Amino acid sequence: MKIINTKKKRLSDWFGLVEKTVEFENKKAVYHSIDVHDYVSIIAINKKNEILLVEQYRPAVEKKTIELPGGIFKYPEDPKQIVIKELLEETGYRINGEIKKLNCLDVDFGRLFNKAYCYFCNDISFDDKANVEKGIKTITHPQGNIESLIRSNKLTHAPHIAFILLAKLNGLF
Repeated sequence: MKIINTKKKRLSDWFGLVEKTVEFENKKAVYHSIDVHDYVSIIAINKKNEILLVEQYRPAVEKKTIELPGGIFKYPEDPKQIVIKELLEETGYRINGEIKKLNCLDVDFGRLFNKAYCYFCNDISFDDKANVEKGIKTITHPQGNIESLIRSNKLTHAPHIAFILLAKLNGLF
């Protein structure tokens, strides 16, 4: 397998198209992928052992979604610093203690050209002076019962479900 040619076309600030011509045993094929920004998410646990989640409207799926707090970033920004900023902006919570990187996942390596970084922190506190983004509602859910949101199809974002599994596999809850 050999990449013969790569063309990138930026279509907006949010995404682009990547076209790769690949040669397999003297046969050429053209493949396309979507180039979108990498993003970060955090599993943040409050003093009541609840996971912070956010509810917001997503035009792509035309509905309100329940998700982990997070956001997109562009290199050379540091994903850890971005997730700390996003947690504060979306929920009003600050990181007090250690923040642990769980993993960096390929979101959909067959179609998308981005990564998703996940962090974990169980030492957070609410800052009543924080300027929380409008249109985003903070929800808390008992960490020991997070599977109920997944089973009931209320939490459906595949990378976030994977991050919750990673936290469980690492013994974090």
